[in-house]
Amino acid sequence: MRLAAAVTARAGTLPLGFALRGNPFLARTGSGLLAAAPLPATATLATARLLARGGGKYFADGKLTVADLKAFVHVRWLRSGSLDHVPTDLVERLAPALVSHQERIEAEPRVTAYYAART
Repeated sequence: MRLAAAVTARAGTLPLGFALRGNPFLARTGSGLLAAAPLPATATLATARLLARGGGKYFADGKLTVADLKAFVHVRWLRSGSLDHVPTDLVERLAPALVSHQERIEAEPRVTAYYAART
């Protein structure tokens, strides 16, 4: 968790996922509210940072960084349908630039090679 926080702080991005176990927000409200409150706010801010810092292509330094890979994994997870009460089209509706970013990172040769070696 500390590494994720350090990467997030260094890249100036916000985490797109939330710890589901032991999260006091979820303990009080239930997972259905993820789609109603924190995810839309986080997606909006992440989109603004993506557009401001990388022109929509990368999150930092004008090249593929850990921040891009982190965002890629989180957006893919949110779109996967594996989260209860989070619609698979939520990111498409709230932050289409993040979907474009996720698809672009997924097409990067190094990312494609990484997943090909693990299937």
